[in-house]
Amino acid sequence: MAALPDAPPRLYRALNRAGDQVRGSRYYRRLGAAVTGPLGPSLLEAGLLNEDRLDHVDSVLAADPLVAPLSAHFPSSAFTIDHLDTLVTLLRAHAATDAVDWRLAPNAGPRAAFRRMQQALDALTAPDPGFEPPAPFRVVPSLGGLRRIGISFENCVADAGHYAARHWFRLADGSAVFLFADDPPVLLALRPLIPGALFVIEDVAGPKNAPVSPEVVEKLRSDLLASGVTVLRLDPADALWHLHSLAARNSKRADDDVETDLEWLAA
Repeated sequence: MAALPDAPPRLYRALNRAGDQVRGSRYYRRLGAAVTGPLGPSLLEAGLLNEDRLDHVDSVLAADPLVAPLSAHFPSSAFTIDHLDTLVTLLRAHAATDAVDWRLAPNAGPRAAFRRMQQALDALTAPDPGFEPPAPFRVVPSLGGLRRIGISFENCVADAGHYAARHWFRLADGSAVFLFADDPPVLLALRPLIPGALFVIEDVAGPKNAPVSPEVVEKLRSDLLASGVTVLRLDPADALWHLHSLAARNSKRADDDVETDLEWLAA
């Protein structure tokens, strides 16, 4: 075949599995490049040699080098490659890829590969929150630490099958600071408004998402305030929305300022 001058002999045998449909020259050039590349042996092992498989190969070659061996343990899909590459790139940026031995048995399936991914994610650490929490609270130091608390508390941060993954990555990027205590058992998420100085409580719960005594939360707030850290009672957006609603409902009062928003902004 003129389009594949350097193709290995195995390719011509493999083409017998591609059916009797004749494709354009571009397909055969892509196929030739794929089978002579690093993924050639796996491409020729089994299955139809169609455009979808070539798309898969192109996606793997464009991804992080760690994606190629991992992708062999998942169903072949360019869509899956994008997901693997996203997570591996994140892990590499956090210098967490070396935390795991990625080698897997040739017949290992997706569950085994995912366990390696989970082990690497567990190594992600939380940035310095900028304050020292008062006893008995401690900062959750890593994604793995958050998962262990989730397992102990039997709540959603235990595994990625729930909304937990968003909490995990917020811990890693510092957009949430997680505090926990053993007595009483509490897990609490703070969102920094001014890092190290001003926070709002986003979530607080005990084991099995049991409610936490308001006294415990208020004691934490007062102890943090004594150390120079302010925790707001409400999310500022909720507070603003409430006041806006009150103003809108009472906009006909005689003493209301009739200046419009545009007039005020233009002043």
